[in-house]
Amino acid sequence: MKTRKIMIAIFIVIIIIALVIGVKKIIIDKSHNNTKNVDEKVQKLYEYGDEVESMDILPNTIVARFNGEEILFHEIELYRKSINFSIENGNTYSEGKNAFYEVLVNKLYSYLAKQYPNETTYHIDIKSTLEKTKNEWENGVGNLSAEEYRKELLDILAIKEDEIWLNEEDFVTYLQNLSVEQTLSNKGMNIVLNFMINKPELVNDETLNEKVRELNQLSEQQNKLANENKTSEALELSKNLYNYYNEVRELYVKDLIVNSDIELCVDKRELSKTVPTIYKEENNEI
Repeated sequence: MKTRKIMIAIFIVIIIIALVIGVKKIIIDKSHNNTKNVDEKVQKLYEYGDEVESMDILPNTIVARFNGEEILFHEIELYRKSINFSIENGNTYSEGKNAFYEVLVNKLYSYLAKQYPNETTYHIDIKSTLEKTKNEWENGVGNLSAEEYRKELLDILAIKEDEIWLNEEDFVTYLQNLSVEQTLSNKGMNIVLNFMINKPELVNDETLNEKVRELNQLSEQQNKLANENKTSEALELSKNLYNYYNEVRELYVKDLIVNSDIELCVDKRELSKTVPTIYKEENNEI
């Protein structure tokens, strides 16, 4: 009888171990599949971006919508110029970047800044941004006259003077909105850095969660070395921390982007005539 009880107990333990291993394998497989699916979706966005870049279309052609917001062709060309300039100046980090995907990243940051305005102490003054953009368009910058400045700005934006699709007042509003969106994007980047550490559960990716745990461990280790005045070791570890931060940020952003509402619509050949509504809060400050 005693031997039988022992055998039953051993059998139960084996079943429990098998269940634990099985559940863990399911979780790992699910995480792997999720990461794979995210990568496949990002690759499709890359391919779409490459296709759009090869087209000869007007700058105000709507190539996509991100959470309902229009993305115009000239925005992709603007990012392509920025990427190429960075590569030409020796920044290897920019090699292989996709202009359309970088626009989506920027849109995501801006979207998060609007959705979570109080999640960071990062401060921007919208009123000042609006005034600066309008003043530069009307009066120029530095030694550049208004005419010279406008020519340079339009070239940067990949818009020819005869391609401007709005009247001057509305086009200035459009330029102001671009400036505000960029400042919002900077704030949104700070929100992502905060969320990826404190709210990794916002995305369904165990690989990311594991990376966050490793990042936190490295951070704690660095703080310990710094408190022990082991400066050289702390500095060496900071290099690993920087790489981890970038890796975690990219994983987090990928997941948020592919789970956003993205409409790929260049084939519709829609031309935007929309005058944007500029994001504001009380006192034009956030």
